[in-house]
Amino acid sequence: MGVTQKAKPDLVNWLRPTLAVKRKTEFERRVVEPWEYSKLAETLLNPPLAPSRRAERKALWREAGDTLQLLRLTGGRLNEIVRIRLDQFHWSKGVVTLYATKTENERDIPLWGTIPQIIQSRIREGLTDDELLFPRQEPRRSTTRLPARFGKLRNLLSSTTVKPTASRLTVCATPSALI
Repeated sequence: MGVTQKAKPDLVNWLRPTLAVKRKTEFERRVVEPWEYSKLAETLLNPPLAPSRRAERKALWREAGDTLQLLRLTGGRLNEIVRIRLDQFHWSKGVVTLYATKTENERDIPLWGTIPQIIQSRIREGLTDDELLFPRQEPRRSTTRLPARFGKLRNLLSSTTVKPTASRLTVCATPSALI
């Protein structure tokens, strides 16, 4: 018997209280339909014309489109895909090694379907650097040292440059949100 239980004998049989919560989980286990995926990929790879910064926006949408395709084809997590390095592709073996961010394990995924074409087109078009497949996603200089008066800016920078989220892909798929 523990010290607390000796001092307070009524705690011997104490159980953590539970609270039943009934939630409507409308989209918890929803699967993306094939037509939805193809429409999203088509929109990302062929973005609508924007009035300004066309090249920059087209590059961002292309990156989101390539990321979306690789997510679906490999089953990897978002951080595993956007931080993938070119040396993780083993062309002679026909596999790509994904280094897990959550479980810290690695696994080999076969280079099947359009994975090789996506990677080769990014390399051929100069959208990679010598190290990363998606060089924009390289963790940039830390923004945590900004002065306190720039708190909102610091929070915005740290949330947008270091860790992209799936919701950002959703926003990119809505042309009116960016125009």
